Amino acid sequence: MRVGLDAAIQQADALARKGSPTEALALMENAARDYPNNARAWLVLGRARARVHTNDLAGAEAALRTAVKLAPQSFENRVELGLALFGEKKFSDAAKCFRAVIQIKPDLASAYYNLALCLVQLHENAEALVHAHHAVRLDPADTRARSLVEKLQQPRAAISAKP
Repeated sequence: MRVGLDAAIQQADALARKGSPTEALALMENAARDYPNNARAWLVLGRARARVHTNDLAGAEAALRTAVKLAPQSFENRVELGLALFGEKKFSDAAKCFRAVIQIKPDLASAYYNLALCLVQLHENAEALVHAHHAVRLDPADTRARSLVEKLQQPRAAISAKP
């Protein structure tokens, strides 16, 4: 049996693909315990906790906050944390995460789109439109961002979307 964090992540991924998310989660819990100072271990644990199968968003948030603390310049850690926060309906905190992602990686269209979604939930549609437009400029093929722009341009649009 292979040992180490990479092996644990590969094994957890294989378990999840085979329909054993509980076993995959247990493996990543152990990996995070064994590698407490490794941001990647916490990132993968956070993702495992947030999977549809387990849907432990509060647990995902805790793991992802640890990942961000260990590697604050990782845009990937912050994206995942923002998604977990959005799922928990903590839209203001999620917006802060996506703003931080934009500071780290200003060419990431999905960060602008996700920020726009947070702002819609916070009833800040004018600013949401600005960020949705920016997402489309960065990725013209993003149909979700295009659709959001169209909806935001409609008067008093009722908008509901997921990141």
